[in-house]
Amino acid sequence: MVAKKRAKKREIKKISSRKLKTPKTRSNISVVVKNLFLFIILSGISYLLYAYFFKNPFLISLFYITSMIFGFMAVGFLIAFLILIAIRFVTRKNLIMKPVSAKRKKSSKRKKEIKYTLVE
Repeated sequence: MVAKKRAKKREIKKISSRKLKTPKTRSNISVVVKNLFLFIILSGISYLLYAYFFKNPFLISLFYITSMIFGFMAVGFLIAFLILIAIRFVTRKNLIMKPVSAKRKKSSKRKKEIKYTLVE
């Protein structure tokens, strides 16, 4: 008895019709700024507690480590803030529209039409 050959199944690839959402940089910037100020304040408070208020070696070590951690977090949020500002600047620069001279027909008495294109 000979085994029957099976036909190869075709794989159908679906293309998603969802549009890619561009993140709103303004809301992202506000979140980053809030967290940046929060971690700067927490780092400052931890440093003050480390340097001036406690004499116990365990508490001094604890507040030194927390001030370092909060300081590094603040630096991370500062870097994120600078990156978001750079992205915002670049996207604004690309969205400036400059007029392209349109050909005007001599027979037409209409006003000159101006077409706009995106400059990259």
